[in-house]
Amino acid sequence: MRSSIPLPPLLPLLRLVPALALVLLPLAAQAQQPKTSPVDLRLLSFNPGGGRQEVFLHDPAAQEAGDGVRGEVKSYLNHEALALNLVGRTAVLTTKAARASLNEAGAKIAKVALPADLRRGVLVLFPNTAGAEFACRALVIDDSPGAFPTGSLKIMNLSPLPVRLVLEKDTFDFKVGETKVIKDPPVRENNHTAMKAFCFQDNEWKRVASSLWPHPGSVRVFQFLFENPQTGKIELRGFRDVASVLSTAPAPGAADAAPAPGAADAAPAPPP
Repeated sequence: MRSSIPLPPLLPLLRLVPALALVLLPLAAQAQQPKTSPVDLRLLSFNPGGGRQEVFLHDPAAQEAGDGVRGEVKSYLNHEALALNLVGRTAVLTTKAARASLNEAGAKIAKVALPADLRRGVLVLFPNTAGAEFACRALVIDDSPGAFPTGSLKIMNLSPLPVRLVLEKDTFDFKVGETKVIKDPPVRENNHTAMKAFCFQDNEWKRVASSLWPHPGSVRVFQFLFENPQTGKIELRGFRDVASVLSTAPAPGAADAAPAPGAADAAPAPPP
């Protein structure tokens, strides 16, 4: 027995095929494109007085062979950051825009793995050992407001020894490689903090630095404890930071931040 259900005319349905193709093809192409994640990075040279260096940041995981994103490595911190959209979480800095520089000897500056949840950070470059594949070693620091609030100190122990920081009457101990954020550090009447730094060596605490630090106020301050490779001594080096990074370009009229107290002049050791 034949079906009594009427079939729709075929010609009108065929006319819909081109229209459906116009809708579905872009969706299919979009689905094939790799997902990217945004991250803002500021580039900082640990060596004071190093001047500005032009670099290009590449995403090795990107499928398109495009040029790297141009940036500048500075010896101070301001509002300027690189706005990136990365396919992978590994970034490579080279001296040239061309992607071919990823495999060019002498052009590779640094390679760094970025944490999966990082959305804003400071990339600190340290001199590498002679003959290494990359000219620098890189340390990425989360400087988002939650990880580094206004009015605080971010202390990083990059030395090979345990260290102790005494701010007025408060004591802060750091294991090797440990980082702590000190919010609203204690001050005396002149709004300064008496600071003493020690390292644990030869089974005793030895003083490595003492100073008066002004309260960070409306900005933030990085402080690094590191071993000077020329003298073998533990030293402090500081960088005064802006309160926030609001855009990928310097804020209109914004002045560059001044060096923080505790800055040292000798060449640093690479991070552990």
